[in-house]
Amino acid sequence: MKKTFILIIAVLLTIPALSQLEVKPGSFKEVVGFVNINEDPDYQYDDNDKPFAVLKIKTENINEQQRARLLFQGDAQTYIIVENMVGEVWLYISYYASYLKISHPDFSSTEFYFPITMKGKKGYELTLTNKYGQGNAKDKLGLTVRVANNYEELYYYNQYVGLYPLSEATAIEYQTTTDFGESVEVFQEAVKDGDAAAQNNLGACYYTGKGVEQDYEKAVQWFRTSAEQGNSTGQINLSYCYYYGQGVQKDSLESLRWCQLALDQGLAGAQNFYGALFCKGNEKLEWYQRAAEQNNDVAMYNLAKSYKGTEKCDEALFWLTKAANNGFMPAKNTLGTWYYYGQCVKEDKEEAVKLYRYAAERGFAESQHHLGYCYAKGLGVEKDEKEAFKWEKMAADQGNMIACNNIGHFYEYGIGVDKDNKKALTWYLKASEMGYSDADANIGDLYYGFNYGIDHSYEEAVKWYEKAANQNNARGLHMLGYCYENGYGVTSDYKKAYELYTEAAKQDHAPSYNNLGLFYEKGKVVKKDKKKAFEYYMRAAELGSDYGIANVGKCYDHGIGVKRNKQEAIKWYQKAAEQGNFYAKNRLKELK
Repeated sequence: MKKTFILIIAVLLTIPALSQLEVKPGSFKEVVGFVNINEDPDYQYDDNDKPFAVLKIKTENINEQQRARLLFQGDAQTYIIVENMVGEVWLYISYYASYLKISHPDFSSTEFYFPITMKGKKGYELTLTNKYGQGNAKDKLGLTVRVANNYEELYYYNQYVGLYPLSEATAIEYQTTTDFGESVEVFQEAVKDGDAAAQNNLGACYYTGKGVEQDYEKAVQWFRTSAEQGNSTGQINLSYCYYYGQGVQKDSLESLRWCQLALDQGLAGAQNFYGALFCKGNEKLEWYQRAAEQNNDVAMYNLAKSYKGTEKCDEALFWLTKAANNGFMPAKNTLGTWYYYGQCVKEDKEEAVKLYRYAAERGFAESQHHLGYCYAKGLGVEKDEKEAFKWEKMAADQGNMIACNNIGHFYEYGIGVDKDNKKALTWYLKASEMGYSDADANIGDLYYGFNYGIDHSYEEAVKWYEKAANQNNARGLHMLGYCYENGYGVTSDYKKAYELYTEAAKQDHAPSYNNLGLFYEKGKVVKKDKKKAFEYYMRAAELGSDYGIANVGKCYDHGIGVKRNKQEAIKWYQKAAEQGNFYAKNRLKELK
């Protein structure tokens, strides 16, 4: 047997449980005729060639992200294979098993003893529920727990490094089924009894602005109250705030002190945090490793990213895959990107699309954007512009700045949606406000051209190109240079244009190489140098510019910086003509 796993439970946290797993009484039963054994031979027999029984676990008050992180352990010599399905979990389990332990990194565990002896190739089912522990204020309100759908809220702090405990066991992760405000009320009620976990959770609400107005100072107050009671999550959150000076004066030594207190309690999130911010080199990796071995998703993710591009690519893939299999959406998304580009794994765009889709369907904005891009380009999936628009729009609605820019592009060019320049401008402006320099250049293009619904203005275009150029955006630099070269919206200035083209060319911007070639061919500002002009045209051509390709043809056609060669000229003109270059098309007709 190739794929048999014995799943071992690791104790991750010692903080008070916020929810309780329980097998619903009386729910276990044999399902007559239920023998849906996976067709894969590895899902049919264990190492002793004993056929598996199939246990279908239905869930109540447990969502997809939570369900993906459930852990299962049987008694000695029990083999278990876990298959996560939509809305349920299937266990392929040794039929003689008598005991099953089910746990979750953020919940308390439950134990279940099978009331009958299960048989191979027979189907059984039970229902797993998630309820709050006794005595918790949440019980009084009868609230239902779920994990936040937007994993960016959980993990997008300091590139997956900081505020980890908030994603590990507290407020951001636990919300009500109605609105977050109810959770705030729950925490406010619980803190009256001095509940340290609730104090930390309330701090998390103030930190993120979920259910209350965002207030870092109040967040720090509650983190501190929780931390001073010895709550490890409160301690690491307070450490984070001190490190970045949020709600309190920045103090790295105080941050280290609180982090150390959380470390002393063995908190995996603290180990990851300490390694990320206070260590370098091998020591950083050692702390990531410690946390990763406790099934800390962020540490596994960080370890994988650290090993990527080294001789430990296999280990990188192992840890990233493990974090992804835990349902950690940033890992699922990144694993998709590794498959897309063939990093640490053989390139497989179809597999990339599957991974992107999994995370996208669960609300992860970056994966929604990637999936939209794949649909737009027909990469790993059949091209479908309407699907592309749908997924990019979902990502944009969550504030993904690249998706906002792309929705603008779709409206500008009528991709998957009716063309609408005004809506294009609206979405470009949203992306610009988030700091996306490509959007600034796109806004410049709308004002530069004569676009329906947009008041043409070279001066306005220059303003936006300048904003993009100030962020070292290659197209912004190029278009600003073009405006200076031709006196559009500014006084003509060849020297300024040359400088801007040069800066853009440093980023391998093909049109800028082409325009620099023209400067050297004509002797604008610089000394005329036809050989250098040819070199710049060739570089533009190598980068895919149809103008650069056509100009290489022109150089062979007329002997500019290179010996005249009609056949070479025709070859290059044909390449440019295939890309739609009009000069090349006309010149081919003349030569023939």
